[in-house]
Amino acid sequence: MAIMSVWSAQAILLLLVPSYFIYAKWRRKTYPLPPGPKGWPIIGNALDIPLTSMGPVYASWAKLFGEIMILLTGDLVLTSPIGSSIISASALGQTIIIIDSYDVAIELLEKRAAKYSSRPRAIMAGELMGWDNVFAIMPYSDRWRNHRKRLVKYFRPDANGISVHSPRAYEFVHRLVLDINETPNELYDLVRHTVGGLGLSLTYGLPIQRRNDPLVKFADTIARILSDNIIPGKYLVEVLPALRYLPSWFPGAGFKRYAESVRWMSTDFKIQPYERAVEAFETEGAQPCFVSDSLASFESREARAVIEEIQDVAATIYVAAADTTTDAILSFIYALATHPELRKKIQNEIDTALTDESGSLRLPTFEDQEKLPHLTASVMESQRWAPVTPIGVPHLTTEHDVFDGYFIPKGTVIVANQWSMLNDERVYGPSPHSFNPDRFITSDSDGPEGAVKVNPSIRHPNRIAFGFGRRVCPGSHLAQSTLWLTAACLLTLFDFEMPLSEKADYIGPDGKVDQRFDPGLLCQPRRYSRDIKVRSSKAASLLEGLRMGM
Repeated sequence: MAIMSVWSAQAILLLLVPSYFIYAKWRRKTYPLPPGPKGWPIIGNALDIPLTSMGPVYASWAKLFGEIMILLTGDLVLTSPIGSSIISASALGQTIIIIDSYDVAIELLEKRAAKYSSRPRAIMAGELMGWDNVFAIMPYSDRWRNHRKRLVKYFRPDANGISVHSPRAYEFVHRLVLDINETPNELYDLVRHTVGGLGLSLTYGLPIQRRNDPLVKFADTIARILSDNIIPGKYLVEVLPALRYLPSWFPGAGFKRYAESVRWMSTDFKIQPYERAVEAFETEGAQPCFVSDSLASFESREARAVIEEIQDVAATIYVAAADTTTDAILSFIYALATHPELRKKIQNEIDTALTDESGSLRLPTFEDQEKLPHLTASVMESQRWAPVTPIGVPHLTTEHDVFDGYFIPKGTVIVANQWSMLNDERVYGPSPHSFNPDRFITSDSDGPEGAVKVNPSIRHPNRIAFGFGRRVCPGSHLAQSTLWLTAACLLTLFDFEMPLSEKADYIGPDGKVDQRFDPGLLCQPRRYSRDIKVRSSKAASLLEGLRMGM
């Protein structure tokens, strides 16, 4: 009977396997793939996929093919009707679907998150360079869920949606304004050092030098290398994974030699700061941090496994936040430096809200957000106008699906065109390419005559900018809080404006500002000259008070 049972099981399996493939093929024929640009034989749309200005390029395709489209990489050729909500393409065997609509992104990436929450295989950055532990690019798995659980717990917001780590944010932002006052020409580097120092302090509890901290510099080097090497399509090995097995000496294997030359960084950064943090816990006055909180609450797993998991998560906190938060702050500064009349308007609002009866000006706090609607709206507009991740980080489907009459195969790369969603005139009004914070402002019927507030009915850009579904950034509240506080303190203390000698290069005769951003996966303003000076005697007194208190 046992032998018969085995034979029966094998027979059933032999029937089920081909039946599955027949069903899958039938389903694919029954439901067409979404429309998209016609590709070439074998390589499909590989030559069409942009490596720069991806958001605008995909948005232009959406006008031709619809809000959900497909790119094909050589295995299929499509002819589909125009007007769908998704677009598809393919390159060298990989199907890619681009979502141009917020509503479609919510439907697929959030409501159907069980099928759409994985990530494409990161061969270069993950497997070859050793950063397969980076939370943002890990595939959907039990390991990823454990990492997310730890991150969500530590970076949870308070009841008002403000990061519970706001005291540390005050400390580092106040350091930043003091450093800018001393060396305003080092603005870019100071912002990067501040954001990096805050992230490392929260992660490891280690003291961070005001300038040139070696751990911050090391982490910043890693972040730059990673951001340069996770750009989709940059390396052929990403679309032809077999190339990873080439010997390093083989002609054309330069990518592998490069990966081997920097792989040591992933190990050193994972272990060295962790060991320093553990040693510091024994000293008096050690600051609480992610590592100390995590070690204090071991779960019912072997200690070694827990420690490795904590090391992995800790090592990726900085990497995940450094570039994005830094670029968001620098984009805000660029927007206000090229819109001096708006800067003065916000500063008048700050002076009115933060000056007491004696005439003394104070520094802003998170509790002032409702009192400063124009400031808050300008922060929101900078996130919309210059999204840090124009196309987000791609998702990957783990099951077949059907949407809007179109078939979406398992293993499809899903790209959410955040740039297009944030430039949607139906949501944000006319002239979306112009920097106009008033699109978020409305009258406040509950306030005095002429009072205004942030319009709650306008979609907040962070609803798009921090990702979708289970892949939403778990540190978004800290990033948003840090961006707002930095913007508020900078405008309270400084005037910053582009020199007249450069304005003609950046601002056209019609007043439109040229969005001079470095192209790539991340959107960051190019370096430019700016005049930064303390804006008043009251601001100078505030800076002196901060200096004395440090």
